[in-house]
Amino acid sequence: MGRASLGCGVVALAVLGGGAYVLLGKARQASLLEPTAPGPAKRVRFAESTDLLTAFRALGPTVVRDPEAAADWARERDRSDPVKPGTYDVPGGLPIGRIIDRLRVPVVLKVRIPETNWARRTARLLEKNGVTSADDYLALVADPAKVDHGLPWRPKTLEGLLFPDTYEFAPDGPAKAVVEEQLAAFRKKILARAPE
Repeated sequence: MGRASLGCGVVALAVLGGGAYVLLGKARQASLLEPTAPGPAKRVRFAESTDLLTAFRALGPTVVRDPEAAADWARERDRSDPVKPGTYDVPGGLPIGRIIDRLRVPVVLKVRIPETNWARRTARLLEKNGVTSADDYLALVADPAKVDHGLPWRPKTLEGLLFPDTYEFAPDGPAKAVVEEQLAAFRKKILARAPE
């Protein structure tokens, strides 16, 4: 009877020890998932679809304490879809679920470019709104060979060909993307309607 009791005692200790280990592991994991201190938004940009672990690493320790634990948390809850290309602002102090929510909606800047704007004024407006560099924009306007203008002639400048409209741009993007979007609008709304 003594050996059986001893065997049961060892088994009980092993079970209790294993349970304690699991509980300590869960407690450690929970602390790794705690929100960081509230802080300013960290801006990250992904040019292509990106897995959550890479996105969490890009956000850094001021937003995500432990990227691996956060990615495991997302996988366990079936929330680990890749992050779509785009620019994202995520502040510190958010729980993991809210961080994932922020990584589902890219930042978009809506900018109205008035009809009366010349390229220099448009460049300042774009830079002021955080869309792109004014200098980069003006350099492309002055040298149409650097962009895919898709025009049936070779313009010497893009001045007057950049369609005024309300646009949605990603923040801090390349000037080339902005110019090409304006030229696409010009081709669609002006050239496509012009008589042959």
